[in-house]
Amino acid sequence: MGKDLKIGIIGTGKFSVMHLLAWRSIDLINSIGVYGSDKDRISKFSKINNITPYTDIDSLVRDSDIIDIVSANNTHCDYALNVLNNAKSILIEKPIDIDYEKAKKFSLLSKDKDIAVSVISQYRFAESYIELKKLIMDGTIGDIRLCRICVIWPRGDEYFNKNSGWRKSISKAGGGVLIHQCIHFIDLLHWFFGPVHSVIGRTISDNDNQDTVEHTFIGDIEFKSGTSCQIFFSTSNFSYFKNYIEVFGSKNYVTARDQHLYLGTNNRKDLIKNLIPNTIHAISPAEKVSTLLKRQFNDFILSISNNKPPAVTLNDGLTALNTTLKLYESFILGKRIYL
Repeated sequence: MGKDLKIGIIGTGKFSVMHLLAWRSIDLINSIGVYGSDKDRISKFSKINNITPYTDIDSLVRDSDIIDIVSANNTHCDYALNVLNNAKSILIEKPIDIDYEKAKKFSLLSKDKDIAVSVISQYRFAESYIELKKLIMDGTIGDIRLCRICVIWPRGDEYFNKNSGWRKSISKAGGGVLIHQCIHFIDLLHWFFGPVHSVIGRTISDNDNQDTVEHTFIGDIEFKSGTSCQIFFSTSNFSYFKNYIEVFGSKNYVTARDQHLYLGTNNRKDLIKNLIPNTIHAISPAEKVSTLLKRQFNDFILSISNNKPPAVTLNDGLTALNTTLKLYESFILGKRIYL
C-alpha cells in the first residue's frame, strides 16, 4: 500500500470524529470521505469536519483504500458484508457486531475474498498494557493465580440520548458497559491469558426497561491457563473515573493504572516501581484515544503493505465478542457458562 491513502468512514457519531482525528494525524492519508444513513447528518458532519460527504456507499468504497466502519453496533457487519465485494480493506470499530453468527459469516466470507480486516482494540497499543503483556510472558510475575480489573467510566443521560439514543437500546447497542465500553478489556484479557474456560456474571441496570442497557456488570472469567479474573465494569454516575488491572503471580504482582505500570514483589510489598515514567496519560482523554487509534491505524497500514496479519485480527474480534455474549448468557440463565 503506497502513499496518498484514501479513507472512507461509515458513521457520523462521536467516535467517527475520534477516528477522523487519528487518520488526519497520519502523513500517508490523502483524503477522507464519510457516508451515513441520514443525509442531513452527513451534510452537517462533513461541513463541520471539512471532509467529502457521500450519499452513495458504493461510490465511497470505489474511492477509498480503507473502509472504516464506525456506525451503531448492530450495523457493523451489515455494512461490512455490503462493501465486502469491492472494498480493498476494512477496519471495524468494536464490537465487531452484536450478532455472533453474522460476525462469523463475515469472517468466513472475508477469508474467501483474501481481504485485509481488523477490529478496533486500541488499548493493546497502550504502553502500560504492552509492558504488562511482556511481564506476563517473560515469567517476571510467575504463575498467574488471580487478576482483578475495575473500569469506572461515568456516562450521563446526554451520552445515551445522543444520535437517536441507540446506545441505550439493547437491540441496537447489544448491551451496555460490557459490550460497548469494556469489550476492550475482554480483548486485553484474552491477549494476556489466552482462551477462556468458563464465565459467570450479572448486570445491574438503572431502570426496569427491558430494552435499556446495563450500567454495571460484574463477573468472573476462568481461563484455561488456570488464571481467574474478577471484573467490575460501570458507567453509573460515580463522581470519579477509575481504570486498573491487577495481576497476582507466584513471584510478583503488577498493577496497570491509567497509562502507568507498577511492580511489587512478594518480599517487599511496599516496593512500588513506576516502570513507565514518560507516558501519554497527562494529555486529554480525546487526545489519548486518538493517539492509541493512530497507533492501531499505522499497524493496519503496515500489515497491508507487508501482507501480514495486523496486531488485532478479525478472529480476535470474534473471540472477544463470543466471551462477551457468554457473559450476558450467564446472567440471563443464572449460571456459569462453559465455552
